[in-house]
Amino acid sequence: KLGLDRCGATQLRRDGQRTAGLVNDSHAHRCRGIRSSRAASRRASGSTSCRGARPRGSRRRAAEEIILGGSAGSAAEEMSYLGLDLGATNVKGALVDDEGRVLAHALEPLGDGAATLAPAAVAEVLARVAQSCVRDWAAVRAVGVGAPGAIEGDAITGCANLFRGARFPVPLAALVAARLHGKRIVLVNDADAAALAERWVGAARGFERAAVLTLGTGVGCGLFLGGDAPLRDVEAGHASVGGPDGRPCPCGARGCLEAYAAAPAIVRAYGDDSVTCRDVVARAASDDRAARAVDGAARYLAVGCLDLCRTLDVGAVVLTGGVARAGPPFLDRVRRHAREMDWTCLPGRADR
Repeated sequence: KLGLDRCGATQLRRDGQRTAGLVNDSHAHRCRGIRSSRAASRRASGSTSCRGARPRGSRRRAAEEIILGGSAGSAAEEMSYLGLDLGATNVKGALVDDEGRVLAHALEPLGDGAATLAPAAVAEVLARVAQSCVRDWAAVRAVGVGAPGAIEGDAITGCANLFRGARFPVPLAALVAARLHGKRIVLVNDADAAALAERWVGAARGFERAAVLTLGTGVGCGLFLGGDAPLRDVEAGHASVGGPDGRPCPCGARGCLEAYAAAPAIVRAYGDDSVTCRDVVARAASDDRAARAVDGAARYLAVGCLDLCRTLDVGAVVLTGGVARAGPPFLDRVRRHAREMDWTCLPGRADR
């Protein structure tokens, strides 16, 4: 089922007839697929950036090492964990307890020229955000950093939206650790961090097979197909939905989902770089040009969601990130297109 929760995360769940069930039903007892996802308000991995072009390579898969957080809460710091999210435009941080409750949070924009900031400068911003969240470092048991790009051990080995001009691999974990009292840093891809958060305290909780699409500056994907850690090397944001002659993507290919459903893609389709993606979505109700831009993104996103359900048999697709937080004006369009493209060969479609 596809349902909008309070925090802006959306989930697409498979019904018992092994097809994409798509209804707008707010009654949890009738539709287990619609329930509140609190991960969006609990995690620091805002998943608003893309992995971009990524060389093959393993990611850190030890789920127990990945610590995440989110928005405002109390000041207690007993048994706390610090989560930092490096996006293409902002750095976010949150201190959480072992149940995912947020104790403190902070945000700092990366500013103009973020894509070309030197690794050391980015590490300084991460450290400042961390210091804003933590008063007693002795109480912090672990620190996790979610970052865009390909992650190999403690370094970023490739990234489309950050560190342009830098020499890869970028040893981000070591750069941050040197500024945070020697605390051990666990580095993980940001979409995988979002997926772990949704699996822990959010919309994907209880699902063995689930996908989380992060919709922001890029489109990332964290995927569970059984087990406790996300599958590595998953690039659903770079699945071809527009074909070889489709729009160019920052990864260098054409037709990628990211080229249609990421925030910059929606703004480009609108044709006015002075506005934000949220502005375009807000104008869609009364502006035909905005409506076309938003509707096109929603249509391609629906294709991506249905493809995940049909090819990987996932039980839930969770949409999160800045684009998803635009709310019903965007997500209702995704629902409509998914219904229109849903197959009709199986019984019971009219009930979904």
